[in-house]
Amino acid sequence: LLDNGFRKTSEIALAARHIPVPSRKPETIQLASLQAVAPAAGTPKWAALNPMMQNRLFSTMIGEGDYDPAVTQRLETGFLAIAAHKKLSAAGQSVGKTDKKDDIWSIQIGAFASRPKTEDAIRAAAASLPETLAAGRPSIVPLKTKDGWIFRGRLNGYNQAQAAQACAYLADCLPVSPQAY
Repeated sequence: LLDNGFRKTSEIALAARHIPVPSRKPETIQLASLQAVAPAAGTPKWAALNPMMQNRLFSTMIGEGDYDPAVTQRLETGFLAIAAHKKLSAAGQSVGKTDKKDDIWSIQIGAFASRPKTEDAIRAAAASLPETLAAGRPSIVPLKTKDGWIFRGRLNGYNQAQAAQACAYLADCLPVSPQAY
């Protein structure tokens, strides 16, 4: 059975050895003239953008004599987007710079081998802090080490004094300055 199968592959390979290459791409001959029709008064501007109606524009985009409905749809969609695009004024609006706040400190609750343990530790620490310090935003900062990943649990959004106060309250805590990020 295998011998018969392998014998057929050599026959297939022989058939594919001499593939004729066309000397040039065939030219198109214009048999009838198709004039682009102006859109009716109530017709939106984009309705006249059908590339098949625009004298040879479409064939030069994808190749002479080629027709691909998917490309036609893509081109029509692009033409619709171009027609719907509204030009902005040259002046434009400047975007204001955001200042990096150097007074946003964090407190690190601990570093754990798993993300669920880190989440549990953050929840427990936030619950044990007094109400004035419990508003910190929880975050998990992963770190790749040679032994694998560790997940550092932090509460963000303190100033330096609040971070020191929260760590004094929790005892097993580390204040993290904004420059440490």
